[in-house]
Amino acid sequence: MIFSPIERFIDAEEFSRETVGRLKAVIGNEKVYIPVSGGVDSTSVACLLSEAVDDNYLVAEHYDHGGMRKGECEDVVSQLNRYFPVKLYDASNYFMKRIMEAGEDAEKKRMAVSTGYFLTAFERLQINHCKFMADGTIEPDWLETVKLGLKWQHNIPTDEIKKLYEQAGIQFIYPLYHQAKPQSRAVAGYYGVAFKERQPFPGPGLYVRCVGQVTPEKMQVLKEADSIATPKLGEIIGKMDVKRDKQYFCAILDSDRSPFKEIRGRSGGLELKNAKVYKTRVTGMFNNQRTYRRLLSVESDADMPELIQVSNEMIRDNVSQEIGRVSLNLRNRRQGKYTAILRAIETVNFKRADVIPIPRKQLESLADEVLGYVPELTAIDFDVTPKPDSTIEFE
Repeated sequence: MIFSPIERFIDAEEFSRETVGRLKAVIGNEKVYIPVSGGVDSTSVACLLSEAVDDNYLVAEHYDHGGMRKGECEDVVSQLNRYFPVKLYDASNYFMKRIMEAGEDAEKKRMAVSTGYFLTAFERLQINHCKFMADGTIEPDWLETVKLGLKWQHNIPTDEIKKLYEQAGIQFIYPLYHQAKPQSRAVAGYYGVAFKERQPFPGPGLYVRCVGQVTPEKMQVLKEADSIATPKLGEIIGKMDVKRDKQYFCAILDSDRSPFKEIRGRSGGLELKNAKVYKTRVTGMFNNQRTYRRLLSVESDADMPELIQVSNEMIRDNVSQEIGRVSLNLRNRRQGKYTAILRAIETVNFKRADVIPIPRKQLESLADEVLGYVPELTAIDFDVTPKPDSTIEFE
């Protein structure tokens, strides 16, 4: 069941009032279930539902699926309870098992998260005797998954999931299905939701920033690195003149890498050295298609804007060698077995994204801090590839 006007709305108050009226008419005295991530989309829908139905008929839960940032689940629940009642449900062991079984392939991992999300919700809504399943899906989610086939968003059900819900008599409610992020933010603003400064986060969370095979140890290392790197990147970027939407985060991959002999000396007019290619594949964009290629790591004394400018040239010159994105190596050491990749971009619509040229000295200082805090890391890199030819995320 799709429950959303097809046209983009202009007036958030008018949209919210009309939507609440339709929700009341459809839901009646039945119970409705909604998993709330803490992001703007699901939060906006939960606000609409909290006005449309009595608290006794709304069941909102936040999942700890094991891929959230360090300490984030408790923080999200505390924040959301200011606007509607929400409980924390620990499903971390269930999700971790599914995603480990999915192996290294990024799409299989995303599908494992999606299936886990809907099966967890199916169990929880039955336990709570709910007839409706509400969701914060917006138009870009299903466009990327169904129409463009770029990647499977966690909140898009497969045909098998749809059949399971249908057979159980569960109906989906999507109040924002034909809306986009600005409209979702407008609804949240109408309800006075003040989001704590929180970086955009994919539904699978850190699972798709834990590049390649996921393990409990690797996820823990990523959470520790992210807890230092992401806030610090925010502080640095906050002092820069970045006017567009920005996104910054930390990813991790196994440090297995080998010398890349195809780049010797100069490339794209820049002096490069110690070029290495990682064994683990990362996502990129080539001929408007999502690719899974290698990460090329280089050392260089060139200015950051110059490296960013020639990164796509390096990718295109080495397509035959399966290079998909480029990073600048900031620090190395002998101990450890993982590499942390820092990412910082600015964008208008997330279809294209430019790398934020953070000064090298600040990046190197941050790299030293992260290495000092996380002994399992052997290297820190900074991704210098715009979108395209890379993607924003690494999987």
